[in-house]
Amino acid sequence: MSGLRSPKWKQAAAKPVVAARSVAVGHLRAARGPFEFLAEGVATSVVVCGHDPRTHISGMVHFMLPSSRVDPVLADEQACLFGDLAVTTLLQNLESMGAPLRRLEVWVVGGAGILNLPVPLDIGHKNAEVAQALLRRANVEIKSVEVGGFLTRAVRFKPAEGCVEVTVVGREPLVLS
Repeated sequence: MSGLRSPKWKQAAAKPVVAARSVAVGHLRAARGPFEFLAEGVATSVVVCGHDPRTHISGMVHFMLPSSRVDPVLADEQACLFGDLAVTTLLQNLESMGAPLRRLEVWVVGGAGILNLPVPLDIGHKNAEVAQALLRRANVEIKSVEVGGFLTRAVRFKPAEGCVEVTVVGREPLVLS
């Protein structure tokens, strides 16, 4: 080969693949490090994501009902189904892992309404209200809120990027930072 050189391709810096930890309704996950959290089927339910940027401690809880008073027996068995217990449990978990509440950044997503009912149910609205009220009472900074509407969402919490990505079928993802 006379004078031909193979091109020198510049290899783009690859982003590390981060495994997403799934968080089903009624569950909580918390971790230290480069994890992502994913909640799907978020309609009337609410997802609360919390992150301490200094310690890299993060967590997500996905709850379905605003108050544990509707079923105290079930609340004893699965506290994170209920907003009043789920939000408090998330904050306690993050704090016990070493994330001071004063440094937490928190996102709230979900709380959709239900269409086509003879009597409007505002369970989604109540769920969103409970989450925000408990966070304010704990003096935790709510960084962003994406609640209401009538759409089911998927929520991907990316603590390392300091954002939450909200996806609705047929739409571009909405990034909350």
